[in-house]
Amino acid sequence: MDRVFEDEFMEAQSRIIALCVKFAGNRADQVYAYGSIEESSISFNAFFNIDGQIETTNNITADTDAIWDFLDLGEAVK
Repeated sequence: MDRVFEDEFMEAQSRIIALCVKFAGNRADQVYAYGSIEESSISFNAFFNIDGQIETTNNITADTDAIWDFLDLGEAVK
């Protein structure tokens, strides 16, 4: 059976959430991830619910290289 859009979309979603969970060190109770592709602009970011508090990427780590690597990987998920 050929893969359809929904299969491809679900696989991309799974990879994005797995990336977020790994970035948060499995501490997140919930992950809120979003991505956008518009004309020549691609963006990605995520927020994390950890112990009832919404945290941003810079609350997870102060390592700016790790944050940029995370954001770059999120943009690359296809």
